[in-house]
Amino acid sequence: MTQVVNKKYQEYDVFIGRPSKWGNPFMIGPHGGREMVIKKYEEWIRTQPHLMSSIPELRGKRLGCFCHPEACHGDVLVKLVKEFEMKSARERLEAGVKAAGKCTRCRLSKTRTNVVFGEGSPKADVMFVGEAPGKEEDEQGRPFVGRSGKMLNTWIEKGLGLKREDVYIANTVKCRPNDNRDPAADEMRTCRPFLDKQIEIVQPKVIVTLGRIAAKSLLGVKDFYITREHGVWKKYNDIDLICVYHPAFLLRQGSKANKKAVKDDFKLISDKIKSRKVKADVV
Repeated sequence: MTQVVNKKYQEYDVFIGRPSKWGNPFMIGPHGGREMVIKKYEEWIRTQPHLMSSIPELRGKRLGCFCHPEACHGDVLVKLVKEFEMKSARERLEAGVKAAGKCTRCRLSKTRTNVVFGEGSPKADVMFVGEAPGKEEDEQGRPFVGRSGKMLNTWIEKGLGLKREDVYIANTVKCRPNDNRDPAADEMRTCRPFLDKQIEIVQPKVIVTLGRIAAKSLLGVKDFYITREHGVWKKYNDIDLICVYHPAFLLRQGSKANKKAVKDDFKLISDKIKSRKVKADVV
């Protein structure tokens, strides 16, 4: 994309391709312009390492594709970029599900019923990471579907004003440890490439670890004292990360103090999301 210099096309801010003696080099027939520009634009964004970096450049601008101006308004292509990213991320996550389903790299694969890879929006602003699937998760192949899952859903809805499908939910390991024990260090190391790939694909603005096990794993620390470190912002590869109590802990010890701690932590998360969105809008 370059600045338009031809006076004939001064009404546009930027354009894809260049005009030729035939007018629109991408137009096929009287109604082919928009589709061809979209195709060309998709080809262009495939070459970009960070597709969303083009969003501020295009917002509110007219793209000169030399067909109907409104059809090629920058906001239309902003929407296109988001749709393209969503589709691409969904496909990559689905490939991850298939790969995890074939995984036999650790002992957990021998006793699992189903792989619990993760679920939610492929381009969520918030990603929750728990420690491991439980009995019901293993049976259904979905994360956080038991009593802990119902509590997490409530936190997401009341604390963030979002729905479960608006966020992405995963675990440090994709298979259930026997007897609901904590996943072993070697099991989490073996499964870590799957989680790293999920984070890379989703590109969340905020990661919320549920419980100390997930926090220790992602932060790479030996000890994590959740009673004094929950609600404290940290960084994971330049992504804001915060740890909250695991829902299962609240089911066992649902004191007023613990409930208030979760409420306060989710207020911090909500404020962080809002501040990140504001910054993105003004870039």
